[in-house]
Amino acid sequence: MKKYMHFEGLRGIAAFIVFIAHFKPTFCTDINKNFLNNIGAGGIKEQAFLENFLSLLYEGTLPVFIFWLMSAYVILIKLFDVSRNSNNRYLIEASTKRYFRLAIPVFFSSLLCFILLKTNLIYNNELANYLGKGYQDGWLNLWYNFVPGTIHFLKTTIVEVFIPGNSNYNIALWTMNPELLGSFLCFGLFAVIGKNKQRFSLYITICIFLMIAGIRDTTYFYYVVFLIGIIWCDSINSTDDGIYLKEKIKNIFNARVTPIFLLLTGFGVTILSDTLFPIHKNLYFFFTFPVKAIGFTLLINNFESIKKLFSIKPLTFMGKISFSFYLIHIPVMFSFGIYLFMYAGISSPYKILIIFFILTFVTIVLSYFFMKLVDKKAISISDRIGKYFANNQ
Repeated sequence: MKKYMHFEGLRGIAAFIVFIAHFKPTFCTDINKNFLNNIGAGGIKEQAFLENFLSLLYEGTLPVFIFWLMSAYVILIKLFDVSRNSNNRYLIEASTKRYFRLAIPVFFSSLLCFILLKTNLIYNNELANYLGKGYQDGWLNLWYNFVPGTIHFLKTTIVEVFIPGNSNYNIALWTMNPELLGSFLCFGLFAVIGKNKQRFSLYITICIFLMIAGIRDTTYFYYVVFLIGIIWCDSINSTDDGIYLKEKIKNIFNARVTPIFLLLTGFGVTILSDTLFPIHKNLYFFFTFPVKAIGFTLLINNFESIKKLFSIKPLTFMGKISFSFYLIHIPVMFSFGIYLFMYAGISSPYKILIIFFILTFVTIVLSYFFMKLVDKKAISISDRIGKYFANNQ
C-alpha cells in the first residue's frame, strides 16, 4: 500500500496541538488573552479576529476532526484494492478487528489513569484549588471527582468508552465513540453501496441529511467528516469504471483551489460571526471544525512542497507515536506535569516554559515505549482476530 508519510506528519502535529490544548487550561488558561493584550490588541472585535488564527495553536477539537477525516480515508484504501478485498475478505477482516485495535491501547491508557487515581497521584483538583479562580470553576476542576472502583473501571473502559462514550478514566477518550461508530459507517457504506454505480449520489444525499441534522445536534457533523473521507478515498482509489460523478468529485478533491476555498470560507464565516453578524452556534461549529479540518488536510495533501514538509522524519516520528501520545498525555500531564509545577521547586520566571519542555520530552519518551509495548501488540492481536474471521467466512 502506498505510504502517506505526510498523513503521518499531520497526525503528529495534530496530536501535539491536542497536548497544547490541554496544557493551556491546566497551567496557563489566560495565556492567549495576555498575549493579545501585550501586543496591543485590546478591542473585543480585534481580539475575536486574531483568536481565529491564534487558536489554531491550542484548539484541540480541530485536530480531532483531522484525525477522523484521515481515519476514514486510510480505513477504506485497502477495501478498494481488489487484490486484497476479493470476496470482501478484507472488509470482514477490517470490521471484526476494529474494536480490538482501539480497545487494547485504550484499556492500558485508562489502566494507567486508574492506578494513578488509586495511588492519589492525579493532582488536577489540587492544582485547581491552588490556582484559584479561573481554575476552580474551569476546565481543570471538572475531572476525576469520583472514587475509582475496579468494576466501574472495567465496565467503563471495555464498554462505555465506546458506547455511549464515557471518558471518566481518561478524558481524551471522548473521541473513541465517534471513531468506532465512524469506522463502522465506513465499513457499512462500503458493504451496502461500495460497488453501486450511483454511490456518489447516495454519498452526497446522506451527507446533506447529516448536515441538516447537525444544525440541531453537532454530533452529526462528526460523521459528515467521516463521510467526506469516504467520498475522497473512493474517488481517488476505486478502480471500477462508469461511476456517476466520480471523476468530477475526484477533480474537486485534487484541485489546489479546493483547500484554499474551504479555508477562506471557514475563516471568513467565523470571523464575520465573531465581529459583525453572529450565526447559529451549530453552524459556527460546522465552519470552525469540519470545514477547516477538510481544508487543512487537503492543503497538505494537494501542495507538493507542503506535503514534503510534513513528510520530514521528526514529524513522521511524531505521527508513528501519535495515537500513544494522544492516549497517555493526560495521565502524564495530570500526574508528573502538575507535580513539577507544585512540588519541584522551580522558581524561574520561565517556570511554565520549563515545565512545558520537560513534560513534552517525557510524554514523547513514554509514548514511544507505549507504542512499542502496547500499540504494536494491539495491532498484531487485532490483525490475528480479523484474519481468523476472514478465513472462516
